Amino acid sequence: MVVGLALVAALVTALPADAGRAQAATTTRAEAAALARAAVDDDRALAELRGIEELDGRPVDLAAATAALGGDRRARLAALADALAGPAEPGDPPVDREASRQVAEQVLEADKYQEDQVPRPFQGALAWLADRLRPVGRALGRVIDPILGLPGGPVILLVLIVAAGGTATAWLISRRSRAVVTQGGAGSLVDPALDPDEVAQRADDAEAAGDLTVAIRLRYQAGLLRLARAGELVLRPDTTAEGAARQVGRPAMDELTRDFEEIVYGDRVATEADVRLARRAWPEVLGARSSR
Repeated sequence: MVVGLALVAALVTALPADAGRAQAATTTRAEAAALARAAVDDDRALAELRGIEELDGRPVDLAAATAALGGDRRARLAALADALAGPAEPGDPPVDREASRQVAEQVLEADKYQEDQVPRPFQGALAWLADRLRPVGRALGRVIDPILGLPGGPVILLVLIVAAGGTATAWLISRRSRAVVTQGGAGSLVDPALDPDEVAQRADDAEAAGDLTVAIRLRYQAGLLRLARAGELVLRPDTTAEGAARQVGRPAMDELTRDFEEIVYGDRVATEADVRLARRAWPEVLGARSSR
């Protein structure tokens, strides 16, 4: 307290009485004390406190008084607040502490020193969401905190996030263009060892049973096998439907491939129109008049 009083007295007496009087930021000592108390936890209050140039008409330098607070911020600002709430110099009339307390409460009740409130229409929903996400945040914290504690932790974390994002993107792309798994050729678009006539017959059976999605898939596989046997298509383990369409290079093949990908990969429900397209377009692609 003695140190605080001496500091305030020195600040008041060190400056000329007319220094910057016209442009000085003026307040009362009670308001300044309230700001000092608020500044213990509020950087906005600290900035406003440092901007004060006059207390009750006397020039002061509170910016210098609050410079380099460091780890003593709470103690130093509390001492400053107590000093500001007391008499400035011997002989000055004592400050009414009850009046000062009321002024301080009025200052601290200002909106800028209050915790931001969630808008009422969303408060319940956001609180519910926060409760549900809190366990996820704790789990992520247990994973992320040890990484951040390593040398170069933020960089390592960034690399891991980018790698995870790249892996997820690659998986999504491969899922769209993935090969249709068959009994004889797992992981390939179609097993080249299959008989295209047998596959086409299975397509007819599926269509008759009302399973149009399977019919479209099998008829597409049968068409690929026939193109491969005609030397118009090279089937490799990594050949995708899109890659096969590029090899063939015919508009009808592009239509068939688009339907195939939307139905088999995109989970679109196959329709009679898709079946009619397959029956019409495959003979065009193969250069034959087969009904398959």
